[in-house]
Amino acid sequence: MSIFLKILLACSVQALAFTITYTSSAAAFSDADLERILLLSGVVNALFFLGVLFFLGSRLIANVALAIIVLSGIVTSLIIHTDLYLVENRTVLILLCTAAGIALSVAFRVIDEIRWGGVAILGVTLLGLCIIVGGHLSSGKDPVEGDVTNLREISFSKTPNLYFVSFDALVPRALLDRYLKLSTTNFHDRFDTKFRRFPNFFSNAPDTEHSLSSLLALDLRVYSGQLNALEKRGAGSRAFLFSGQNPSPLLDLLHRNGYETTSIYGDTFFGNKKGPYIENYITINNSTICNMLDPKIRNVAFWMYCSFFDRIHGSRDVPNAMTVEQITKIDTDGPPQFVIAYIYSPGHVEKTFRYDVPTDLETYRASYIKNSNEAAEFLETLIRHLEKNDPDGILFVFGDHGPFLSQGLPFAGNREFVIRDHYGVWGGIYPRDACGHWLDEASNQGYMTILDAVHAILRCLSDGETVYLSDPPKYRIHNWHGLSPETGILFDYKEFVYE
Repeated sequence: MSIFLKILLACSVQALAFTITYTSSAAAFSDADLERILLLSGVVNALFFLGVLFFLGSRLIANVALAIIVLSGIVTSLIIHTDLYLVENRTVLILLCTAAGIALSVAFRVIDEIRWGGVAILGVTLLGLCIIVGGHLSSGKDPVEGDVTNLREISFSKTPNLYFVSFDALVPRALLDRYLKLSTTNFHDRFDTKFRRFPNFFSNAPDTEHSLSSLLALDLRVYSGQLNALEKRGAGSRAFLFSGQNPSPLLDLLHRNGYETTSIYGDTFFGNKKGPYIENYITINNSTICNMLDPKIRNVAFWMYCSFFDRIHGSRDVPNAMTVEQITKIDTDGPPQFVIAYIYSPGHVEKTFRYDVPTDLETYRASYIKNSNEAAEFLETLIRHLEKNDPDGILFVFGDHGPFLSQGLPFAGNREFVIRDHYGVWGGIYPRDACGHWLDEASNQGYMTILDAVHAILRCLSDGETVYLSDPPKYRIHNWHGLSPETGILFDYKEFVYE
């Protein structure tokens, strides 16, 4: 009976930890991932505990061993999207793990000595699990619109097919040279032959989720309003505009002008299901957790779950190639098409990266060159497709954010590096003469952001009409996980132009 209770408690504790991660604002689990990992955790817990007990015959050692195996899964879930994995927080992580290990060992011992005590501990754990899951399910899935009072409807005079393709961590040449000691890459060189490049180009809101969602919101204040409304409702803080689960002012505007809208992502990071605010939401595979892990822990995390998953589904290079393939399959014979897609390449640094560690810099530089070669092939495929099948189409290519080389560095004393590293991106438009007048106007301020470029394209399609009643504020708030002025640092892009 005690063995059964301990294994059940171990599984319940892990289920609680995984589910909290799954329902959190930074959730990286898909439903399929969560189900598989919970099943695997039960099997591993049982086999590990029974194996130790059989070979050593010591309940004390078996209890400690079971506590360790439980923690191994929980720690992985914590470090996916938290700062606990950073070197400066390693002491906190060790202390938390030690305390949790002692607590689990004590709980297992209580089960050995006092059966009803074990039942009580298990009951409290299961109650917590029910509260978390129940709260998540009852928090409401009703959409939130955000404050759209500064946006107005405009009518397009022309409706070419639009392709907005984001490559992860596309770095401008000037910043490549300055911080990575790379003068150029194959991607940059091929880009220059066909595209109009945007100098001093910036992201509006790293990371990937904030960058793509703020684009779809057309105004940072709309997106931040959606996040705040979701948090107050207790529904997490992920708006899922990309999958159409919450309204997007950009998609709504395109719908009103006759466009069919499609979003394409390599996995289910933006949700498992299509929402009502987009016609098509295409994902390449139904796993997100493995793609969110750094290579150094990928093969051992969650008891080698990701290693096994990769053997079945292949590496993340496959979703990139298939994403490009899906873009080229868009039907251009019907209504005008709007496609927004994301490609994980060249890719940002790992969580363990430190800029002042020479081996880290060399490793990332080599990875960036390799992945840029891959991204260049993807870009070439898209250009060939448009030249042959959609010569009137407009392709807007942009980096979602910078490479995060400055992660772990204090903002004080590294202000210029941190801002340029997070926000400075490469971007441009194909064909190079598309929307030239309006893009010229947008760049006259000495820089351009992703939203500036989108606004210029919309003005181009509507003969100069603006979607804004008044100009949005020309500053950004730098903070990692949110958009709130209370937790960020105000800055003006003009201070950080890089060429």
